[in-house]
Amino acid sequence: MGGNGWAAVFAASGSTEPEIARALELRGGAVSAHRLVKHPVVVRIVQLIRDEQLARVLRGEFGVQSQARAAAPAIMQNLTELAGAAAPDGEGKRAGRARRDADSIRAGELVLDVGGYRINRHQHEHVHQVLFEQMSDQELETLASDGTWPERLQGALGGAAGFTGRPALPGPR
Repeated sequence: MGGNGWAAVFAASGSTEPEIARALELRGGAVSAHRLVKHPVVVRIVQLIRDEQLARVLRGEFGVQSQARAAAPAIMQNLTELAGAAAPDGEGKRAGRARRDADSIRAGELVLDVGGYRINRHQHEHVHQVLFEQMSDQELETLASDGTWPERLQGALGGAAGFTGRPALPGPR
């Protein structure tokens, strides 16, 4: 590929004129790259590259995210129809509505999730809070001073009780 072809590839990929000049080792630097990028042959090649990229995006062949974005309107249209949002026809029937109520409800939930109208809340309960709430003040003091868990909880802790002991420090030399 000649200088015009490489200049077109760099220009189509978003390279700046100084970057093109460095990549093609042009003696005139950015000025030469500017002239090269403005050449009618290079302009035509860049346009052909961009047209092909656009055609691939529209066909859904140019990246997973591009495919998802291109398909999103049709998918959402289908989901809203399944959820029962389509206007009834002259006979009062809703075209495209899911046959089973469960499918219709799930499609409706998904549409509301995507639209940002539903908020998923999660409640987390940490194990250490539950364990410490079960322990008496005396048991907590014993755990804090010598790292010993109460006997009644040792079976519930499984292997975790072995990790609570204090590490032994090396003796002085």
